[in-house]
Amino acid sequence: MNIYQKLNIFEEEINQYKTLLNNYEQLVSEDGQTAYRLAQMMIVLADRFSEICLNVSQYSKEFSIPKTDLYNWAYQKYRILMTTHEFCRVVWKQCCDNERQRWNEN
Repeated sequence: MNIYQKLNIFEEEINQYKTLLNNYEQLVSEDGQTAYRLAQMMIVLADRFSEICLNVSQYSKEFSIPKTDLYNWAYQKYRILMTTHEFCRVVWKQCCDNERQRWNEN
């Protein structure tokens, strides 16, 4: 258990993060609809972690956590979300292209 779980801070964000990563793990390359929805949710949550990074001074004082540790933790979550967001966009684009090709063949 890490310090953020012990302090129960950013609990909602962490729960959303875990849910998104679980859904991401189950994503198949033929499911463009799910990829699109995941990409949308990931970019919104990435924005929240970016906001945490911006306000790290305020949060570190409020929760008595070193700034660097909090920033690194939030930035790591942000980068993972952005990477998975980009992958979901690629899956969605490929599904759209495949669907367009099917329509053109008929």
